Amino acid sequence: MRTKPVTLVSVIAIPIAIALATAGCGGSASDKAAEPAATVAHVKVFAFRPTPLKVPAGSKVTWINDDDITHTVTSGTRTYEPGDTGKVVSTQKDGQFDMALEGAGKKGSFTFAKAGTFHYFCDRHPGMEADVVVQ
Repeated sequence: MRTKPVTLVSVIAIPIAIALATAGCGGSASDKAAEPAATVAHVKVFAFRPTPLKVPAGSKVTWINDDDITHTVTSGTRTYEPGDTGKVVSTQKDGQFDMALEGAGKKGSFTFAKAGTFHYFCDRHPGMEADVVVQ
């Protein structure tokens, strides 16, 4: 039985044909650009870091608790007693997010769909406040 000899053209042409045929499979660069950006923020030594946190619209922010105690990431504002007492007079939760991060390594996430400045605080610790600036 006689076999057909392999030529240089067939050695090169077949892999190129396969590459061209499969080039359209999977995602494109524009598909990857449409995915929301992921950003990590930390809760450490009774503070949110970084603050302000600046992200593009559509970003998913994940807060990681680096402290051993429970903190919350709660959207809204607080009003303090006049002067520098640190006493909270009122709390206005806006209901966008409210996550308990119960100890070291615990995480919570929220995706910011639209532009704006979003204030948040730790509901357990007066003075722990920060902003996410969505552009």
